Amino acid sequence: MLRYDILMSIIGIPGLFFAISVTWLLMALMIVFGIWMPATQAMKIQPAEALHEE
Repeated sequence: MLRYDILMSIIGIPGLFFAISVTWLLMALMIVFGIWMPATQAMKIQPAEALHEE
């Protein structure tokens, strides 16, 4: 396993910033997609129909 100081000398601060940015962006996209997908499916159902099934 690489130590932190060795890893930083290999990828440097810009590389670490890039990795954190890409990770944050992917997490944000998954959250947005995870909210958007069920919301669009729920918008297709009429409220009366959804209440009738309960």
